[in-house]
Amino acid sequence: GTLCIIDSKPRTLSIKELRILRDLADSVEKEIAQLHQNHQHQALLSLTKISSLSESDYALLLRSAMRIAQDFLGMPHALMNRIRDKQCEVLIQSGAGSQCEGSLQDLEQTLCSITIEKNTLTLLPDICKTPYASLANNINNAAFSIRSYIGIPIEIRGTLYGSLVFSSPEVRVPDHFNKAELEFIQLFSEWLNSKVHEWELDQSLKLQEKLAKAISHAQEKFIHGQGKSKGFHGLLHDILDLSGCEFGFIGEVL
Repeated sequence: GTLCIIDSKPRTLSIKELRILRDLADSVEKEIAQLHQNHQHQALLSLTKISSLSESDYALLLRSAMRIAQDFLGMPHALMNRIRDKQCEVLIQSGAGSQCEGSLQDLEQTLCSITIEKNTLTLLPDICKTPYASLANNINNAAFSIRSYIGIPIEIRGTLYGSLVFSSPEVRVPDHFNKAELEFIQLFSEWLNSKVHEWELDQSLKLQEKLAKAISHAQEKFIHGQGKSKGFHGLLHDILDLSGCEFGFIGEVL
């Protein structure tokens, strides 16, 4: 940028005055460089905190990481969404506002649709100055207004999985995201992608273990000659556990 001085009348600066102006500009450059260095240092500290998290529960791990990222970015609300057909499901929420974990919303009615459609980082320092202002209050039925927004696509093995969202009821001042913040977002999204991948593998492994256990129970109760009633009861219990359903029945057609 520039450092400007303005007067109400024409004048010519002396060599001494030009040197003073140059010294002032140099001082401004040093302050800006120091500010950038401070931002980079804070980004590094935040990333170090995130990488040192050790929760075994992946939901708790990701929520803790999102809180650290929120503090660094100055964004009080965060959501991690998964795309299911044409709907947006909230997997994890961090910050103030209504609790909406597990809720579903039409994807096209949310700001997440922009990130998903473009499959790239979405930065909106002031949503009201964009064509997406009408979507600002629709995001996952949140009970708070949104003025600034960050949307980050989440990919697993090259396939689009969902999005990570940071938002604030305040307009971004200054109206941009600095270099340290952009680098932080990039590195954090790479860390998040790897952890979501691990989470999916962990859930898949647990499901396979449950399935193997259910098959073993069925074989034991039916093949080894135990009563059908007891066998069916055990089988139904295992199926409910596998499917995550609360109720079920096994009927016979006569």
